[in-house]
Amino acid sequence: MNPIFLASLLLLPLSGAAQNNAPVPPPGGAMHRGQTVTVQVKQFGDLENKLIAATAAKDAEAVSQLLADNYVLRVGANLGDPTNRAEAIQQAMASASIASRVENLAVLDEDHMAVVSFIWNLDVPSGDPHAKKIFVVDTWKQIGGSWKIVARYASAVDRVDALVPG
Repeated sequence: MNPIFLASLLLLPLSGAAQNNAPVPPPGGAMHRGQTVTVQVKQFGDLENKLIAATAAKDAEAVSQLLADNYVLRVGANLGDPTNRAEAIQQAMASASIASRVENLAVLDEDHMAVVSFIWNLDVPSGDPHAKKIFVVDTWKQIGGSWKIVARYASAVDRVDALVPG
């Protein structure tokens, strides 16, 4: 997988629901009538929405406010070559948006840190060599009273039914 492609996907719209400020689906899939969203899922869904809106508007300053100074993107296929904050922002600002959606969003909130994970489905054309499904883990940290992403880990999902040790 091309790490530059994934870096350019850093801040693309994650879902139609997120773009329309609709409720973020809870962990485990789509929202059902009467089902509530956890406070953490709502909070971090809103933060992701801010990131999405800033990227769509090509507002590098607003994006910068949501990324920690030491932000890094690591792609599973190329862990030894991380993408730093400046590169990620530059690539995100230069990239066209790709329609996509999030499934199985989950949040683990521990005081001043939160880990947000999800499956990211990208609507890339048939025959396109890029991943259509990516597992993403964003690590958010409270810095100076604001939540910022310190790290994004992303890896193409080739077979969701493959066994994982442990």
